[in-house]
Amino acid sequence: MSSNDKKPPKRAFAQLVDIAQIQRMLEAQHKVTGVLSAILDSDANILAAAGWQDICTRFHRVHPETCKRCRESDLYIKAHLVDFIGEYLDYKCRNGLRDVAVPIIIAGEHLATFYTGQFFYDDDMLDVEYFRAQALEFGFDEESYLEALSRVPVFTREQIRNIMEFYRNLVQIMVDMGLKYLELQQEVTERKLAEKEASFFRNLIENTSDPVHVIDPADGCRMIYCNQAACLHFGMDREKLLTMRIPDWDPVFDMGSLDTIREQIKQNRSLRIETLHRVASGELVPVEVTVNYLIHEDKELFAGYFHDISARKAMEAALRTSEQNLIEAQRIARVGNWVWDLSGRLLSASPECYRVFGLTSTDLADCYTAFLKLVHPEDRESTQAAFENCLKNHLPHSVEYRVLGHDGSGRIIHEQGDVVFDAQGNPDHLVGTVQDITLRKKAEQQILRLNQLYAILSQVNQAIARSADQSALFQEICRVIVEHGGFRLAWIGLVDEDSGVVKPVASSSIASGYLDNIRVTVREEPEGMGPTGSAIRKGTLQIVNDFLSNPRTAPWHKDAEKHGYNSVAAVALKLNGRTIGALTIYGGEKNFFHGQMSGLLMQLAEDISFALDNLDREDRRKEAERALQKEIVERLQALEALHEKDQMFMHQSRQAAMGEMINNIAHQWRQPLNVIAITIQDLMVTYELDECSDEYINDTVKQIMNQVLHMSQTIDDFRNFLRPDQEIKQFNLLDAVKKTLVLVGDSFKAQDITIEIAAQEDLIVTGYQNEYCQVLLNILNNARDVLTERKTDSPRIEINLFREGHRHVATITDNAGGIQETVIDRIFKPYFTTKDADKGTGIGLYISKTIVEKRMNGKISVRNTGRGAEFRIEV
Repeated sequence: MSSNDKKPPKRAFAQLVDIAQIQRMLEAQHKVTGVLSAILDSDANILAAAGWQDICTRFHRVHPETCKRCRESDLYIKAHLVDFIGEYLDYKCRNGLRDVAVPIIIAGEHLATFYTGQFFYDDDMLDVEYFRAQALEFGFDEESYLEALSRVPVFTREQIRNIMEFYRNLVQIMVDMGLKYLELQQEVTERKLAEKEASFFRNLIENTSDPVHVIDPADGCRMIYCNQAACLHFGMDREKLLTMRIPDWDPVFDMGSLDTIREQIKQNRSLRIETLHRVASGELVPVEVTVNYLIHEDKELFAGYFHDISARKAMEAALRTSEQNLIEAQRIARVGNWVWDLSGRLLSASPECYRVFGLTSTDLADCYTAFLKLVHPEDRESTQAAFENCLKNHLPHSVEYRVLGHDGSGRIIHEQGDVVFDAQGNPDHLVGTVQDITLRKKAEQQILRLNQLYAILSQVNQAIARSADQSALFQEICRVIVEHGGFRLAWIGLVDEDSGVVKPVASSSIASGYLDNIRVTVREEPEGMGPTGSAIRKGTLQIVNDFLSNPRTAPWHKDAEKHGYNSVAAVALKLNGRTIGALTIYGGEKNFFHGQMSGLLMQLAEDISFALDNLDREDRRKEAERALQKEIVERLQALEALHEKDQMFMHQSRQAAMGEMINNIAHQWRQPLNVIAITIQDLMVTYELDECSDEYINDTVKQIMNQVLHMSQTIDDFRNFLRPDQEIKQFNLLDAVKKTLVLVGDSFKAQDITIEIAAQEDLIVTGYQNEYCQVLLNILNNARDVLTERKTDSPRIEINLFREGHRHVATITDNAGGIQETVIDRIFKPYFTTKDADKGTGIGLYISKTIVEKRMNGKISVRNTGRGAEFRIEV
């Protein structure tokens, strides 16, 4: 509220109104409405206040930092009320609360400010975590602070408008009170004005805050008068200034323009110019000078006043910088903004709009119909529908579409827009943004394809873990690639060494028939220059992202186009380091394969090659087992043939070389041999009765082989123990454990049994490392068998290696439930086993006890824990 009818000298607001009466009015109003109110003078001193919230009085105005924020808020409001236009100034303080203010202007002077505040709008989202963090930052008691927060009132914007309407009327009353007081003062002043008029104006000019000077053009534009403000501005005393001429303080003024300026101010009486003043420090200060033409005592003079416009110039520079930063930010974010009128005519567009569409400012259509021609035909209908819905229903719109710029580049655009209404609430125009999201869309597509490849890797690794057959594994890999990777075809081909032709052995596709009509080789010929042949020859990955245009793929263009293949990747498959074929994958889009996919495809090929190596090793292992079985049978047959002939010699040799242990082996073999003999006799009888079926023969052979394997296991249990060239040496317990696990680790992994090792450092012992490994092997195999037999959930074996006094201890613990207490004391006895006859020899733990206690002077024991059995080896 203001009144500019009279302009008295600036006074304190408290001198013009009854502050005590106003305080009573504010307190009464607070009792009725519960709304805070306060009046601060121009120096931010609180003159009257009522109803302040505890969150301010107990916290924000108490802590130095938050109080500083309150003062900053007061100064902010004061600064922005100078150019106040509107009903009231609405401001959110740095401490998180809302303030509303109305200036109190009396006779053109902003003497005080009426405040209300310390509340929230009901449509503000209350961020409790912000205030909780504020309590922590400034050391407030969180509970008390949040409790005070909960008492902060919440108003609708309509309520605040109504409240401020009341306060504006109250402010008007204060203004009227001040004016009445001024009018009384004016009456007194006017009585004395006549006698003091000359002195008044002299003092007014002398004491005004605006610098004033008078220049005599006839004296070389010398300054013949300046007020105190001018002295302060230049930083010089009056005597010095009165000796100076315009060039002395204004280095940019063109003295040649003096006659033109004289004529202008004589016609218009005043002229405003911007220039620079050199002050005492040497600094050049930008100023705005208002020059007036003056005749005094028949002498032509230039009278002027000026003010420092440094702040304004800084703001103008900041605005230019801000505008440039906005343009640069839009360029970096690839976001442009536009304005359309309601008829579909383009009113304005930022520079980035043109770059987003790949156009120049003259190319961008100035009407919406012409603009739609830039949109991809498949996207025009949805784009136009979104725009028209925004116009018709006055709703924001968001739409994605493709465009083809004049520079030939295809882009994907995300557009958002909304209707802007005029003061009467009628739709006036549309504003919006466009963003080039081409790179983002490409990145999203790449991420999707990477995720699909990761899914393929996971599924393939699961297939590798399950498969024991190469053909089945190849077929499953091709199926997974097509079903989980979004590819159109995947096939695996192996090289025929004689012809050089890559023959498909497994495939999966969306549409069949492609592989029936093509020929691929590894030779230097057209059919061998494609990605598959090249990948096999080079033993690596080959990618062609434009399959239908690449000359290397010419032999297959016709069939590939028919099946929709536009990209292909082929990666070599290896067996024991030698390339044997390739996996070839086809995509339906150009540029389907990108750089990050290459590493995953190579990883996929390595995983498959690893699986092939494992399958090959397994085949060779089985072949070795068959050879060993044959050798054992042959040796058994030889021993049987020599038994009667050289019984005494063999007995003596056995006693000398192996001692009592060979008797244990013979005892252990007796039952399997009997079983074999009975089985063979049964086979002969059945054969004579002509009742031999394929199933019967397979079962019989299986029974015989089981007994032979049982006997083979017995030999393995004693082999290291009976080795004649063993030497005592130092070895690390952890190395022995690792050496054992290298031999048997795969079998545990196959059963999903977890083995965990915890070991102290430098556990060095002296003894027989191989025999110690055999002890570990026996215990681990027994644990594996019982975990598998009992189908234990999450099967686990823990190996702990540590010192205990002068002993080095190893404990092997499983979670299979333990050993029956009725038999635990007998498990180290020879020939004792808890396994079925065809699975256990009863010798493994007996040999382990012999090795540890007799050959390494140690001790071996077993006990049940709460979860399973724990074997303890001390050496």
